[in-house]
Amino acid sequence: MANSTNITMSIICEVTSLSSQSQSEHIGQSLCETANTNINGKLKATVISSFNVENFTTNAVYLSELLGNVDILAIQEHWLWSFEKSKLETFAAERDFCTTIKCTDEYDPISNRQRMRGWDTKPKPICIVAVYMPCTGSKEYVRKYEQCFDEISELTIKFADHTIIVLGDLNASLIRKQKTTRDKVFLTSIQEINLCVPRNYPSSHTFFHHNDKASSQIDYILAFNDSNFFIETDIYCMSPLNLSSHVPVTANFICNLHATEKTDVVNTATMNRINWEKCDTLKYQRLLDEKFNSLDIASGTLDEQFQNVADIFKTSAEEASEEVKNVGKQAYNIFKQDGGNKCETNILWVNCKLAKKKLRQAQRQLDANNRYKLYYEIMDSYTSNQKLFYKLINIQRTGQVKKLTKLVIDGINLESSEEIRDGWASYFEKLSTLSTSSSFCDHQHQIVKRNIQNILTLQNSGNKGMQYATLDEVTAAINKMKNGKSPDELNLMSEHLKCGGQIVPIILKALFDRVLQERDRKLEKLCEKENRNILETEDNEYGRRKVYSSLFAPMLMNCGTVHNFWANTGLDSISIMKANVKARLLTGVYTLQSNRSRSSKYEVSAICPLFMDDIKDTEHFLLQCICTSTDTMRSQFISKLRTLLYDFNHEIGNLVFSNNSVLLRVILDVSSPQVPILIQTFLFMEKIEAITRGMVYALHHKRCSILDLVGS
Repeated sequence: MANSTNITMSIICEVTSLSSQSQSEHIGQSLCETANTNINGKLKATVISSFNVENFTTNAVYLSELLGNVDILAIQEHWLWSFEKSKLETFAAERDFCTTIKCTDEYDPISNRQRMRGWDTKPKPICIVAVYMPCTGSKEYVRKYEQCFDEISELTIKFADHTIIVLGDLNASLIRKQKTTRDKVFLTSIQEINLCVPRNYPSSHTFFHHNDKASSQIDYILAFNDSNFFIETDIYCMSPLNLSSHVPVTANFICNLHATEKTDVVNTATMNRINWEKCDTLKYQRLLDEKFNSLDIASGTLDEQFQNVADIFKTSAEEASEEVKNVGKQAYNIFKQDGGNKCETNILWVNCKLAKKKLRQAQRQLDANNRYKLYYEIMDSYTSNQKLFYKLINIQRTGQVKKLTKLVIDGINLESSEEIRDGWASYFEKLSTLSTSSSFCDHQHQIVKRNIQNILTLQNSGNKGMQYATLDEVTAAINKMKNGKSPDELNLMSEHLKCGGQIVPIILKALFDRVLQERDRKLEKLCEKENRNILETEDNEYGRRKVYSSLFAPMLMNCGTVHNFWANTGLDSISIMKANVKARLLTGVYTLQSNRSRSSKYEVSAICPLFMDDIKDTEHFLLQCICTSTDTMRSQFISKLRTLLYDFNHEIGNLVFSNNSVLLRVILDVSSPQVPILIQTFLFMEKIEAITRGMVYALHHKRCSILDLVGS
């Protein structure tokens, strides 16, 4: 444990007959292999010590001497970076010690409260918490000091089944006569947490200021809830070899140390993320064109081709992202090592100038790409793009951006600042205003929307295979992908596709087409075999039922079972006659004007021939026909259905009558999965079926009467 600004601590544990490779990866959790026994076979005392080393590099001599007298050592302020951990690890391994180290710059995605801490011992494990508490120097040091003790308190709760030892530089004293604020917080905190100072703890000082005018006792070893846990405690005297202003503190306690050898960690290949802002996209597109032109998509298996395409994307992006900056530095270093003779005959000087020229060229290309990218982002932006909005504000606030001198909107050149400002205002006003053109036909728009919905319904309910994608569809799908997202398991990002140029949609379409072709071939063989087995069965009636069942599966009509609207139909002839009309509508065999149009290959218009108001389909027939007599008749049944649903549940009523597609499904088939499940109880469905059955038959009878009059 340490404060957030100075997290530099380590635990060193002595190991007998253990290689330097056995090192724990968790702070405060080092495991040792052999039990400490004396000659008589009894457990001997284990010496644990705490020492603020104040830089391991400069105080290594005294640290080496100290390790000869202790078994476990917790050090603070070693001031090593993560890449310097090996120094302390090697130092400890040479003296048969294993280490657990945490550095200031350690990348730790898990918070301190979640990290594993503890000493894996039996029968009761030991949790060693090495701390370096905040010192004076900031206005909030008292608050930070209290926060550290709050974390220690949480550790005592989390590791309640452990023997907890807290040791380190606590930057507060218990023996100081004139108590400071930090001393009072320290005393109060350890009393609240039940941390006990060992019995007969020495009163000598552990910190000696370099000016030889101040000293104090601020280094402690504390045990949780047991002042007799340690057999003996000691504070070292200042040694001539010790360059630190602190002296070690040691304590002896009885424990049985065990260790497990560290398992070999499987080396996983690291995936470097491409920085697309520094990538040469033109070179990337050129490399893709060269490699994809030599690739035969039709050969090999699909898995192999997908892997080949992914490899081409990755290798091309890596080649296009080579940093010319490093090349320029390398050329300059070689030139300086040779003497730095700036002569045109010196090949090293020529190489240095060429590398610098390429660097400047890459910088100009990057600036141009950033400019064009910003322009495209502005033109393709949408209203809710808050990120781009604030980006433009920040660009305007910086003094490095030149003022816009010319703006072209709809072919009109705007040059003055007022014209440019008004041009931007009119442009964004036009973008945010709904089109109210007189040429826009709302009636036709509704027809197109209904046709699209019918197409989607047929596509979702049919058993036909998927249609092949077009190049425009693939390109549109690629453009919709978001930038800056994390790569997938193949280390591919959306930028690999969006920056690849025109060759990428062609290659992806070829891959998708091959996937669908192989899928269709497998389905054709499977269906052919299944149908042959069904039709060749001895029970031909079973075969016919199976085929019919598969045909009517999208409409939830399984042969051998009674549909809901038949189950709720009475046994009288009138009810059966009404249900028959509804069954014809539900199964699609009821002839409407839209059916005549399709059967005649659209030579006959699908518009209602009576009132010429809309396409005559099922929805128009049941809900939208504007005939006065049919509208009056429809309203009577709709009002009954509305009253029934709203009395049952107001939210269900709003859901049904706010969406014509849901209302149509309730009228035709209340047992459909698209209908809210709350109204699909047997008694309630029986009431709905009675109303809708009468409505369908009444509209059918009125339609037939009108057609007879028109025909006569």
